Amino acid sequence: INLSKCNRNINNLQQSLNIINKLLKFKPDYVIGIVEKSEILIQQGLTEEAEKLLDKAIKLNPNYIKGQCLKGRLLLLKFNFGKSLIHFNNAITLNSEYFDGFYGKAITLSSQNYFNEGLKNINNALQIYEGNVGSFFQSLSEFDYCKALYFKSKCLNGIGKNQKALD
Repeated sequence: INLSKCNRNINNLQQSLNIINKLLKFKPDYVIGIVEKSEILIQQGLTEEAEKLLDKAIKLNPNYIKGQCLKGRLLLLKFNFGKSLIHFNNAITLNSEYFDGFYGKAITLSSQNYFNEGLKNINNALQIYEGNVGSFFQSLSEFDYCKALYFKSKCLNGIGKNQKALD
């Protein structure tokens, strides 16, 4: 998994996919591997195949939070906001301290112009980040924080608080 992630992070997607396929050959129902493969496929633009794999992963283990969030992100890419929200809410229900759940929910809501609700969720995500700076478990980056701040400014701008958005 880690070798596949390393290759994916340097955009060596084919090598990443080859590694994960070897893993899944021996452990075809390994949920973490299935979700990792889905993430690679999404990066390659193969969203239909990725969605089928995510459905399989969620069926095998509906409590795997990363699978719920990735499915939510995939549905968001397809502009299926209602179903996207279901998966982010599932992730939040499973762990109310999971950054990606609130972050994804905020993006989904702000994409539909529900800026006040988006702002509440992005503030939750930012609090989680700030409370877990340096935590290996959350493995959040400054990039995650910057993305969250961007969506906070988008929500503030959407509700007419332009000066606060600029700040």
